[in-house]
Amino acid sequence: DDGTLSCEPNTGAPAPGLSLPYLWPRGLLLFSSVLYGTNFPLGRIMNEALPPSAATSARLLLAAAALSPFLPRLAPELRLQAMRC
Repeated sequence: DDGTLSCEPNTGAPAPGLSLPYLWPRGLLLFSSVLYGTNFPLGRIMNEALPPSAATSARLLLAAAALSPFLPRLAPELRLQAMRC
């Protein structure tokens, strides 16, 4: 090996266009950037409307509700410990 780098096209990649395999990862990236982008303005509005303890509790309850569908997929020996935390 002489250390040179050669690039080859990925023949298994989905072709650009209006297909689900092509648009799905791009849609997830768009959704996550919108979600992160709205975090600071919504946090400021929530902190102005609610006391800090209520705002923190609301954010934690929302996160728990969003992550709860993944709890059954957790290893059985970790479920009880994860629910206590």
